Amino acid sequence: MENDWSKISLVAKELGVSVKTIYNWISVGKLFMPKPGYVSQVEAYEVWLQQKSLRSFHSYFLAKDVIRDSYGRWSKEENQG
Repeated sequence: MENDWSKISLVAKELGVSVKTIYNWISVGKLFMPKPGYVSQVEAYEVWLQQKSLRSFHSYFLAKDVIRDSYGRWSKEENQG
C-alpha cells in the first residue's frame, strides 16, 4: 500500500478543523506523524469520523437532560425545584 501522507494544513482544511486540532490528535496518540508536518489522510479522516460520532452521542444525551456526574458516569439531570 502506498503512503498517503499530506501536509497537516491541507488535511485540516479538507476536514474543516484547525491545524491545532490535528496536532492535538497527534499528541494524544490518535494520529501518527511519520515526519514533521505530515499525516495520513485516511487515518485523519477516520479520527475525524470518530470525533464526529462522539459529538453526536454527547448531543443526544444533552438533549435528553442527561449529564455526567463527578465520576464521569451518565445520570439523569434532576431539576432543583
